[in-house]
Amino acid sequence: MNRNEIEMKEPSIRLLPHQAAFVEAVLNPAGKRVTLLQGDVGLGKGAALVALAGRFLQEQATAKVLFLVPGIAQRDQLVERLQRSGTPALSVDRYRFRELLETTTGKDIWPAGVVAVLGREFARQEDIREALASGQWDLLIVNEAHQFKVGLAGEVLRQVGTATKRMVLATIPNVELADVFPEEDAIVIQWKRDQIVDYSGKPLDTVPLPVLHAIHFNLSPAELNLAEIVGELCRILETDEFPQSWRAKLLVHSLDSSPAVLENALAQIREGRNRIVQGMDLSQDSSEQEPLEDQAGGDLDSDMAKKAAELAAYALERMEEVSCDSKLAAFMDFLRGINTVKEPNRRICVLTDYVSTLFYLATEMENIGTVCHVFYGGMNAERRQRTLAEYSINGGVLTATRATMSDGVTLSEVTDLFLYDVPSTPVALQQVLGRFDRLGRRNQLNVYSLLPHETPVSAKSGPFELLHKILGAPDPNASV
Repeated sequence: MNRNEIEMKEPSIRLLPHQAAFVEAVLNPAGKRVTLLQGDVGLGKGAALVALAGRFLQEQATAKVLFLVPGIAQRDQLVERLQRSGTPALSVDRYRFRELLETTTGKDIWPAGVVAVLGREFARQEDIREALASGQWDLLIVNEAHQFKVGLAGEVLRQVGTATKRMVLATIPNVELADVFPEEDAIVIQWKRDQIVDYSGKPLDTVPLPVLHAIHFNLSPAELNLAEIVGELCRILETDEFPQSWRAKLLVHSLDSSPAVLENALAQIREGRNRIVQGMDLSQDSSEQEPLEDQAGGDLDSDMAKKAAELAAYALERMEEVSCDSKLAAFMDFLRGINTVKEPNRRICVLTDYVSTLFYLATEMENIGTVCHVFYGGMNAERRQRTLAEYSINGGVLTATRATMSDGVTLSEVTDLFLYDVPSTPVALQQVLGRFDRLGRRNQLNVYSLLPHETPVSAKSGPFELLHKILGAPDPNASV
């Protein structure tokens, strides 16, 4: 096989020069034990890692390969990609783990000649961590390794990485992982978008950066009043021990998302429940929620818990006075306007963090006759593929949760990306944008964000400013 043209059995995958060079660097017997691959989302790290696993098993048929990914959706997508390329792959969940325990003797239960694929939340469980640490791994591959940096997931990385013969950590730029391995054991490979070329030496990234648009709207007096009540409730949830607890942050996030989500969050507090993230598609990146159960904050004392419950009940009463969702109205006005432009190749995608908001938006869009394709973590792989195929062929609006924008989902045909819920960290935002603004894009991507004129509780302009900083848009106040 030509060293410069590594091909997979799947005919649509042919590695580019930078991907092929990476695979060869890792497989080089004289190479270092640890390879740190740093590159923007959208440059083909996933395809390169799949090729690497396949080549490794081709050369060492009895090797044991462990592949760690952030979530369940990524796990299923990766197993499918590996199998399509002709590489044996095993999706490990609780059922499969019990099966391995029952059919294997000794501490090392992991099969040889196959890629074992685990999601982060499963791998961080105590018995799974112990089993992984007992394995004699020849190759450990971790995609989006920055999500395995801290907490119990970080322990998995350290325990397994210490004993494995070769380790590959794929991450985005400017993420420190030096505490996972000695610096002298590692080689760093960096992929920069402006340096990526094809086999003829021509640059592959010729499309300008995405352009950012703000859609301004005004909150009604009733909405402003509700936001003030939620703000007071957040101050109760922010205890002295946990001044920026996840309960308060998630409550604000639910307020910013939709009434459907806020109502559920307030009901949870009213009923005295500690966890208020029901309805969020939790397979999304952990850079914002690693781990939620460890960062939710300490329990409130009985008096404060009672006060929080009473205030949540009061907020639910005040919600009845909100006759119009101003954010939704602004979005629907935008959608009506954009649909008046008859462009058959226009593809719109709307992203949210919550399944509740997803169906809330889908219902409104269907009410005005807009074809809406829903895409979220609860769908099986076959249904996800069918949805994406229908959207690609027929158009309409793809309404998706951010959790589904994982490795293996590429939407370079999208012309207009609407961030109904804006990610609050640079890592999360870069990962989302990389699903759309990637190699192979033919036209500049338009990114839209809703920006209220008044922000009584949260710095709602903060996420937009983050968008502006990363995209380099000329004017953060430019309206559509």
